[in-house]
Amino acid sequence: MKTQWKVVCFIVTIFVTVGLSGQYSVTAASVTEDYVIKVDDQFYSYNKEKLNESFLNHTYGGGSASLYLDFKDKLESGDFHAIMNADGKYISYTAIEDAFIADQDNFSLSEYLNSSGALKASMPSEITVVTTNSSGSITTTSVEIDNGLVPEVINIF
Repeated sequence: MKTQWKVVCFIVTIFVTVGLSGQYSVTAASVTEDYVIKVDDQFYSYNKEKLNESFLNHTYGGGSASLYLDFKDKLESGDFHAIMNADGKYISYTAIEDAFIADQDNFSLSEYLNSSGALKASMPSEITVVTTNSSGSITTTSVEIDNGLVPEVINIF
């Protein structure tokens, strides 16, 4: 049941970040860059845009859905750990949930991710970035992070 709940939460998160069309767009999409899943002692990072595209491919057909399927598999055996904001800071997913529960009517993900009160996630010195190559196969790259920030000199995408 916990696994199903995590998958449902992820799907809702994807729809929120993809946003609705026209005047109902969600501003959180512009401040969320990566999702981090923790499985045992490993941290896996997925780029939001590529993950959204893969999810839509899975749902509606088209291109490769391997990134979404890999994310879903990792989420079933692990937990959401963090969301990386546009500034490269990893914000605790648990803290985001707590902030949402505390103020559901007025909660704004974009405001929270950029607020001084956003609790940074405890991060290791290295994470695994998961993406796909041109043929749609999963590729991974180890990336060092410094104090919960991805150094600006590293361009992994």
